[in-house]
Amino acid sequence: MTHTTELDDGTLARLPIGQWTDAAHAEVISFIRRWLAARGLTRDATGRLRLAEPGRQAHALVKEQLPGVRREIHAGIDDADYVTTVKVLRRMILNVGGEEALARYPI
Repeated sequence: MTHTTELDDGTLARLPIGQWTDAAHAEVISFIRRWLAARGLTRDATGRLRLAEPGRQAHALVKEQLPGVRREIHAGIDDADYVTTVKVLRRMILNVGGEEALARYPI
């Protein structure tokens, strides 16, 4: 299997954005759900947060630990690269008529 770190920039530039956004979404959401579940926080079938008893006790701690989760997800990515990535994704969303989608995400 070839990993993207082994591909040259020209090859990476030709690969479809959809596969990267889909993979990033799936992997980051899966990571966050596992992280929350390990602390007793889960979602019910309707998507609402359900607190099991251990979750009720951990809820305040989770809020304190979120900066660490962000650091883990962003490890090896400097803020300038992250900002560039977000700007590129926002531009692509606008390019395909996604103004309404961007409006759902404040800031």
